[in-house]
Amino acid sequence: MFWIVSLLGAVVFGALLTLVLGTVVGRQEDYPPRLEEPDAQEPWKTLMDAPITASSVQEIQFAQSVRGYNPQQVDAYLERISARLEQLERQPHHHNTHDS
Repeated sequence: MFWIVSLLGAVVFGALLTLVLGTVVGRQEDYPPRLEEPDAQEPWKTLMDAPITASSVQEIQFAQSVRGYNPQQVDAYLERISARLEQLERQPHHHNTHDS
């Protein structure tokens, strides 16, 4: 019985230590400055009204939230989209009729 109580105590202590250290120290990651309300939606509104070009995909920045997509994966995919748009923009018969 002593060993069960000791093991349970160690698990509870470990969980509390993890919670406290996670709260105090955090993940030690630097995040870009967060956009504060009410201006947080302004870049998004501009983005939705602007034409889609390779340079607009390269220059886009999204506000970060606590939960969301993996930034490295999003950046890698946006690079692929941008490269493809650049190819299409260089074609002589390309028209900007479908940029929404």
